[in-house]
Amino acid sequence: MGVFIDRGKVRIISRRGTDYTLEFPEITAAAKKLKLREALLDGEIVVLDKEGISRFQLLQQLGANRSGLAYYAFDLLSLNGENLTKLPLEERKRELKKVIGRGAGVIRYTDHLDGSGDEVFKQACALGAEGIISKLRDAPYRLDARNSDWQKIKCIKRQEFVVGGFTDPSGARVGVGSILVGYYERSHLRFAGKVGTGSGWSNAFSLQLRRDLEKIETDRSPFDPPTPGWLGRNAHWVKPSKVAEVEFTEWTGDGHVRHPSLQGFRTDKSARDVHREREAQLATADSPPVFPRIAVTRRDLIALYEKIADWALPHIERRPLTLVRMTAPITRDDALRSQAKFVHHTTRDQRFVPESVPRVEIKEQRKIGEYCYVESRSDLLALIDAGVVELHTWNARVENVEHPDRVVFDIDPGEGIAWREVSAAARRLRSLLRARDLESWVKTTGGKGLHVVVPFRAEHHWDSVFEFSRGIAAQMTEEDPGYTLSFDKSARRGKILIDYKRNYRTSIAVAAFSTRALPNGSMSVPIAWEELARLKASDWWTVENIRERLRRMRGDPWRGYFKSRQRLIL
Repeated sequence: MGVFIDRGKVRIISRRGTDYTLEFPEITAAAKKLKLREALLDGEIVVLDKEGISRFQLLQQLGANRSGLAYYAFDLLSLNGENLTKLPLEERKRELKKVIGRGAGVIRYTDHLDGSGDEVFKQACALGAEGIISKLRDAPYRLDARNSDWQKIKCIKRQEFVVGGFTDPSGARVGVGSILVGYYERSHLRFAGKVGTGSGWSNAFSLQLRRDLEKIETDRSPFDPPTPGWLGRNAHWVKPSKVAEVEFTEWTGDGHVRHPSLQGFRTDKSARDVHREREAQLATADSPPVFPRIAVTRRDLIALYEKIADWALPHIERRPLTLVRMTAPITRDDALRSQAKFVHHTTRDQRFVPESVPRVEIKEQRKIGEYCYVESRSDLLALIDAGVVELHTWNARVENVEHPDRVVFDIDPGEGIAWREVSAAARRLRSLLRARDLESWVKTTGGKGLHVVVPFRAEHHWDSVFEFSRGIAAQMTEEDPGYTLSFDKSARRGKILIDYKRNYRTSIAVAAFSTRALPNGSMSVPIAWEELARLKASDWWTVENIRERLRRMRGDPWRGYFKSRQRLIL
């Protein structure tokens, strides 16, 4: 809640702009006693239990008994006409402390601890707290923006969900049997399960909930895809406008919550802002080296991906992943044989991956494989924190694994091939694709070659797409004997392999912005076609200079890639 003070007048406004001034007269009265001409405080309204712990349920049940009500101010955005949002957080908090002091009244200063985040987190969890918030001390206040300056690190699984429907009660229950909840994934409301228990779920509560939900009842399910089976045929649907706070034990493999418990409803958050949250992972205090030659530790690598996540995520999100995990610091050119290894797609082999990272089961030739995938910044950071040094992706997404949406050609030089020949091969491949009215994009592999990537609508099966890619590669080799389809190293000497075998089902290609298990910390990086003439090698971009590249770029070198709707004509 924001507390606005303006010449003796006080307003309490939620982030959605709802006015709560009349509901909290105690806070209004306390704000007037601050004797400020003008100010805007940012903070949170809570109700404390007898032990001094804030309990969301007590706030939901707040009635005539107002004991424990408090407003914890954690930021000061303006003071006496001066905009403070551009000041570093530490300076804003110093001013906030001067304004409200450290008193134990209704309005209280939110203190902070400087450093020792991992220890604070452990103690918070031991006390049964929901988690902690970590903030960059020198960051400005970013209005109406999701950003990485503030990190929510949770001890327990608890988040907001959107109510999309409800079921009729059974047995002795009245009102509502359970509510159907979900979360937004881009513009789609994904079903996350049923919630039929919780603190205060009495008959009176259930009857009132039924009346409230019937006011927004609708004929069509808001969930995409629709809920199947009995539930899809018998549930009542509502407009997705009501936000519930739910505590649960874990996420299931199909994206549902297990053992959910309703904690209450939130009126300060828009349904469209509700997304699936992931527990952030804290790096350990003793950060192991990853690339000793360039003095890069795991903590350094986490910090790097924190900075470049917005660039990396579009290339990997919701694609089945094959992971390469380090087993020792990367010091050798053959580290993939001696200091890192590809991880098998089994629960046992992936047990190092935090539970918060989602999985999907995919049928393989002889078994069912469990594949990790990422949906968020915290998923990506969790994998890096777990020792992953390479991310390889499918050419399809988890929601449509049988229909690829791109092909990847690997331009792989044999011994004795100059870099200019590799660049020329990529440009030649681009010309062949353009002759078929297909646009392509190019990226470094971080090794010796280049990847040429062709996106298209996901409407063909793997076999057809594989034959297309093989046909293009064969055409190149037929037109120029300097190209080959052979993987035999002796046959490849002085030639360039046009590797089309990245395009069958279960095949993979290293992801854009993935590091490689090489001592120099090289990365696979998207580039513009115009850059090829200036680029000196595939491993030119590394963990040491990638931030400088992104800082200097004036636009996305793959502009148009993610909006491409071209079709593959077979």
